[in-house]
Amino acid sequence: MALQHEIESLGAGYYWVGSRDLTGNLQCNPYLLVEGDEAVLFDPGSVLDVETVVANVASIVPLDKVKYVVLPHQDPDLASAVPRLEALGMRFTIVTHWRTWSLVRFYGVKSPAYMLDEHGYALALATGRVLQFIPTPYLHFPGAVATYDKKAKFLLSSDLFGAFQPSWSLYADETYMEGMKAFHEHYMPSHDILKPVMEIFSCLELGAILPQHGSIITKNIPEHIEALRTLACGTMLGPVVERQVPEGEYRRPAEKTLFRVASLFGKDLAEAIGEKLGIEFDPATGAIASSPMADSLLWDRLFDAVYLMRGQPALSVLEPFVANLCAEFSLSRPKIYLSTLQQAERTYSSLGEEVAKLREMNELLRQTTSQVDDSTLRDPVTGLYNENYYRNFIDEQASIALGQEGLEDDVLAVVGIDEGMARIEYQYGPREVEAILKGVARILLENVAAGRHAFRMHGTTFAFWMPRVLFHEANELCETMRDTVASSKSFIEPITISVGLVAVAELGSMEIDPADAGSTLSDIGIRRLRLARKRGGNLICSTSETGKEVETKGKVLIVDDDTVNAGVVKTFLENADYAAATAKDGAEALSKIGEAGYDLIISELMIPKIDGFMLKEALARKSGTKDIPFILLSHRKDEKSVTRAYRLGINYYLQKPYLLAELLGIVQNLTAAGAD
Repeated sequence: MALQHEIESLGAGYYWVGSRDLTGNLQCNPYLLVEGDEAVLFDPGSVLDVETVVANVASIVPLDKVKYVVLPHQDPDLASAVPRLEALGMRFTIVTHWRTWSLVRFYGVKSPAYMLDEHGYALALATGRVLQFIPTPYLHFPGAVATYDKKAKFLLSSDLFGAFQPSWSLYADETYMEGMKAFHEHYMPSHDILKPVMEIFSCLELGAILPQHGSIITKNIPEHIEALRTLACGTMLGPVVERQVPEGEYRRPAEKTLFRVASLFGKDLAEAIGEKLGIEFDPATGAIASSPMADSLLWDRLFDAVYLMRGQPALSVLEPFVANLCAEFSLSRPKIYLSTLQQAERTYSSLGEEVAKLREMNELLRQTTSQVDDSTLRDPVTGLYNENYYRNFIDEQASIALGQEGLEDDVLAVVGIDEGMARIEYQYGPREVEAILKGVARILLENVAAGRHAFRMHGTTFAFWMPRVLFHEANELCETMRDTVASSKSFIEPITISVGLVAVAELGSMEIDPADAGSTLSDIGIRRLRLARKRGGNLICSTSETGKEVETKGKVLIVDDDTVNAGVVKTFLENADYAAATAKDGAEALSKIGEAGYDLIISELMIPKIDGFMLKEALARKSGTKDIPFILLSHRKDEKSVTRAYRLGINYYLQKPYLLAELLGIVQNLTAAGAD
């Protein structure tokens, strides 16, 4: 028998690199694939055995050869080791589903992600070997996947084919089947979800199944697949009540539901539902005066209407209430719950080993959270939370706040230092720049109260989150911070800040996905900060002050004597929320640039009076215009012209014909950079 912690070669470049210590009655199995100069680590494991896993991997390949870490789901027993791997200096890309990535980020990971759902559920290695990913949704996580390596004929199945085991061996024996069934009866939600995935697996050419838990299956593989294909699982899913309910027994639960809807979501929604269904009722009590349909039909239609008007989150909020009603009145659950929502969080009559497992996982997650170095979440200069933490925070908070109502609102302030830090660093040195950043951060922190958070986003830009405040109070608080910075004597020279202020309520008029609420909120705040700086700085810019101007992403001047081409580009940019103007020759362009500032110049090379190269040279001679980004367009593009463009500092040189979408992407990159 192999010694404890000894690696095992599985063939076809695969190795088992785990610990032989059994945690409870579950074994965690990390696997390593070595392919040419690359290595892929699957199911890296938890903080409990990360040292063993790293030592085992290092005994096979240098750690810098590990290019990818595959995470089939986000549970701590599989993914909590990732921050520790990063802390040891490993640099890799995390391969996972977007649903998994949205939760894995909360471990504090820094590595980039390869979203397999955006890449055809496949990963091609440098040698050409392809790993194919098979979605296994809700087994037992919405973003779960399995990995199939056709070359090796291996299926890395994640939680599927795992087993409860009183003792563990690397390879499954004849007693494995029952432990496997028990594991799936507890952890997999239903036969209806498990069966189709097993049918997919049955079509694969398999030499081995490598599960995250349990033992590797190399014998009787079809029998193991068939056992799960026909398994009745999902003990938390109690049988739906099936009985004939007298018609009148539906009326009272329907009335209680209307009353609950009015209480939770407002009388307006309850009345809108009543109008849609054609029923008359008292929103204050829910009592139904008349209904055009049978009460049993009304019971189902009522929840259909809730779903249509408020979506799945509203059904989720009502679910415990509905479960109680069904138990109280011996009713069937409304059909919308059976067809739209995954049934969850049922009470087990006997939890047995699962209780121990859940407690173990909760404790493991607590340990993982406490072990994540706080420095990964904070900016080293200011001590504020950093931009990575901010992105996660604002995405979550904005999506939650999006549906809230009332006079109070959640408000974001994007704060920027007006002075040029490059000049200050050149004149006084980097320590004075850090002192300024720390000073502004200190003033922000002085105003942090319950629920408020301060962040350093990038460069000289900060963010300040103020939940549940009146907008004018948020504005007054920012004015106080602005005055404090402007009057401070602690800086080496006078410093001012500008603020872009935006409320979550402003997103209500936009048709956006809640998942995009945070990024949208940040974008508006950054645009308003940019506008405040253009107006001279040391001020606060909000919707009430700027109107439509806030929505302008930047000012662009298009220089082209072909009015048709110039008009097309102008319209295209205006549709993308840019303020665009045109000039028919280089002289007119210089005049317009002198009269009004522009964030970007797009110029044809061959224009009258002053050509594109000469226009850029003229702009470069003046300190106020030398740094304006410049895009050159021309049918002519050869080595000589490219060399001259490079020497003049032209940012992009596009040859006609070009794609408008490509031009827009360049414009967005250049104007976004200018916002810093």
